[in-house]
Amino acid sequence: MEKYRKQPTPLKDKEPRSGLLWTVLYLILVVIVAILAGRLYVVNSYLIVPVDGSSMEQTVHDGDTVYATRNTDGVRRGDIVVVEVSNVSHFSRLPTDRYGRSYIIKRLIAVGGDRVKCENGVVYLDRGEGYQEVEEGYLAEGTVTEDFEEVVLGEGEIFVMGDHREKSDDSRELHRVGAKNLQKTMLTGVVLGWSLPGSAQNGGIEQFFVEGFLNGFLR
Repeated sequence: MEKYRKQPTPLKDKEPRSGLLWTVLYLILVVIVAILAGRLYVVNSYLIVPVDGSSMEQTVHDGDTVYATRNTDGVRRGDIVVVEVSNVSHFSRLPTDRYGRSYIIKRLIAVGGDRVKCENGVVYLDRGEGYQEVEEGYLAEGTVTEDFEEVVLGEGEIFVMGDHREKSDDSRELHRVGAKNLQKTMLTGVVLGWSLPGSAQNGGIEQFFVEGFLNGFLR
């Protein structure tokens, strides 16, 4: 009678563990690539600018942070815009960011081909169909706009003013000193929203997205 022979224990297949490791590494790589692609998209699409000064009160205040889209194709008169003025000597005293760029945040009043003027404290705009009063419901009650002579904008030029007219250094001053008008190519962004330091002005999920997501990607 043959003695019972104990069958050797087969080696466990290590293939599943190796496959799981590669799957995990692949998922990590996908996440890293997605984060980098997302950051690149946000950096190229959005802009965060701290507000330094009172020229846009009572709309945007000193110390606020504005969030703007870099897509300026659909910019309209009346929009709040970010204009890069790094190469405009009139604004050379402005603080710069870490890349040496300086910005102004103003209200877009007129674009190329328009005529604009202010008479008796009222701003008038001619878009090719005669002068019409500009409805400026965004201005604080009691705001006074100092009269200025007609400004004719050439192709690709823009005219901007701050909402706090008495404290704003803008296109009116450039016109007074005989400097060139600002160019549309200087438009860096159209403001989507803003937040007060330490406040929940935008509220809820919107503020979480803007201050958390965008700040995390852009800074």
